[in-house]
Amino acid sequence: MPHASFVLKGTVRSKTTAQPVAGIQVTVTNSAQASCSAVSAGTGKFEVTIEDFPADQAFPVKFTDADGTANGIFLSKDTIAEFNDPVFTGGDHDWYDGKTEKEFNVKLTPKE
Repeated sequence: MPHASFVLKGTVRSKTTAQPVAGIQVTVTNSAQASCSAVSAGTGKFEVTIEDFPADQAFPVKFTDADGTANGIFLSKDTIAEFNDPVFTGGDHDWYDGKTEKEFNVKLTPKE
């Protein structure tokens, strides 16, 4: 079946201070209900790659505080990452169409 890599990368920041937030788990789910996740680094940066059919896609994305109180406590956030008219590079001209990337920055609300 044709497939491609969808790369979602960005930075997690605090909604109130705009400072980067480490320790946030970013989970992306594809159309087959498979999921991939990563945890934001000390700079708040994250990168998650998920495979799916090479077409327009809208992936559910969940941001969850994974480190407890280490970097403050933040409320979870559910959102959608849309890949509209994606351009794929590096495919093998067979079943793999290559990869496409999207910058996806998010601000999380601290828990009071």
